Amino acid sequence: MSTSKKHYQVFLAFLLLICLFFACNSRSKIYLMAPFDAAKWKGSVTDRSKMVNDLCKNHLYVGMTKTDIEKLLGTPSRVLLISEYSQKDRDGMLKGVSMVLSYELPLDDYCLDSHNFNVHLDTNDKYIGYHIISD
Repeated sequence: MSTSKKHYQVFLAFLLLICLFFACNSRSKIYLMAPFDAAKWKGSVTDRSKMVNDLCKNHLYVGMTKTDIEKLLGTPSRVLLISEYSQKDRDGMLKGVSMVLSYELPLDDYCLDSHNFNVHLDTNDKYIGYHIISD
């Protein structure tokens, strides 16, 4: 086998490894965007990651009530009270948050990454923000 053919095979193997890395990279899936569809969101967790961008830009707004959010997104996977977070979280990212509605958000189909779309509510049960976290 010639040297140039070996180099070509090594290059193809390297290119394949890069492609596999991006296919399994949980952050790459979020860029495959789709319009938010409440029925699809409630029906299956599979396509949620594709709808997050549109959901956050066009459907969630500050001051939205917990009831309105649950009508839009359905029943959360879990409801967390702020007392369930550490003091560091309460003083930092979650300052002013009294409740978190957590929705499952698988960011990829092939890797084992597990994420949650967390909707932050204030003491009046009004939307003040969101955060995507990994379990």
